[in-house]
Amino acid sequence: MNMHNPELIRQHQEHAARQERLWGRKPSLPAPAKPMLVVNGRKPCDASYHVVLYRAYQEKLRATFSLSGAFTVNPTEEYCPYRSEIVFQIDETLMPHKPMRQIALEVLENFPGVSLAEIRGSLRHSSIVEPRQLAMYEVQRQRPDLSYPAIGRFFHKDHTTVLHAVRKIKAMKARDGQ
Repeated sequence: MNMHNPELIRQHQEHAARQERLWGRKPSLPAPAKPMLVVNGRKPCDASYHVVLYRAYQEKLRATFSLSGAFTVNPTEEYCPYRSEIVFQIDETLMPHKPMRQIALEVLENFPGVSLAEIRGSLRHSSIVEPRQLAMYEVQRQRPDLSYPAIGRFFHKDHTTVLHAVRKIKAMKARDGQ
């Protein structure tokens, strides 16, 4: 509870008086609010000093290397003397991805006579189901940023259909040793 707001303080006092009047006891008081720390003029954050120091360190690295801000860093000597390496992990969501359509068309190159409209359609012939499942698997593998429902919407199928296709193709590849 934010005990710095006068309205909330008044409400809490009224509630305490009501509890004492009705039940003959005082309610337990909420824990006092933690002190807030302000980093580089930004809004306050609940954090320990080492967290604030680490965030400031990351901001300095972002400015130094002119990165977009989507990376994590292992601490270096200035922040943490027992570590001396910097490891950048660029956020994959910022990297350009192939569209689902392009991935599906690449899969269909191995299945002559099957079109994108057919695998997105409702036919359940084995000649269409196999490329559809393989396309769903490839989309999920190459685009981990997409959810099963999103992939299902592209193929006009339910997310459980996509889940089944991915599991089936993974099991086939594991069985074949690929």
